Amino acid sequence: MVFRAFLIATFATYLILVQISVFANDTIVVNGLFKNKAVLLINGKQHILSVGQPGPNGIELLAIEGVTVTLNINGATQKYKLGDSTAITTNYKQNKEQEVLVALNTLGQFLTVGAINKQPVQFLVDTGATSVALNSTHAKQLGLDYRNKGTPTMIATASGTSVAYRIMLDEISIGEIRLHHIEAVVIEGNYPVHVLLGMSFLGNLDIHREGQIMKIKKKW
Repeated sequence: MVFRAFLIATFATYLILVQISVFANDTIVVNGLFKNKAVLLINGKQHILSVGQPGPNGIELLAIEGVTVTLNINGATQKYKLGDSTAITTNYKQNKEQEVLVALNTLGQFLTVGAINKQPVQFLVDTGATSVALNSTHAKQLGLDYRNKGTPTMIATASGTSVAYRIMLDEISIGEIRLHHIEAVVIEGNYPVHVLLGMSFLGNLDIHREGQIMKIKKKW
């Protein structure tokens, strides 16, 4: 909890969307980026790498520029931009399949970054939510005119019944996955804390969990 709070309070944390296969049996997930450090999930185990310091499995973090990391993997230098999902064999041939990997955090949540109408958003992947859901503060920050364009309704939350508005979002994207005309619910107040990436979006995709990793990819 202390470490997580430190990351949120001190740096802008970017969550996983990059997968790298170094060897046949090695998988790396870029799980977070912050000042001069990166959180990598290597074969399911979390490692914090500092710029310029050698890491496990022949992996070294060379640089962080915005949302791009530069890694030295067994002598080969490669750049990876947050939002990509790239599989690499030993000859570094890319797999262009549209797939996003989301790592389980210490609170048991699958948090990832994406965009609503091309504006950056942090999502909580929630297969139990029937729809994408966001609070009214999120909606205002995104410039959504939900009160005039949405359909008012009532919705049950953890704190009771709240006023909500059903709206249609032009676009939601995570990584290279981009879907249009997605139904969402805007709830008046501060709930939910994170934008819930529910089944109105996820229902159009293949979702598969392997241990601490959630794999999300297009069905076609």
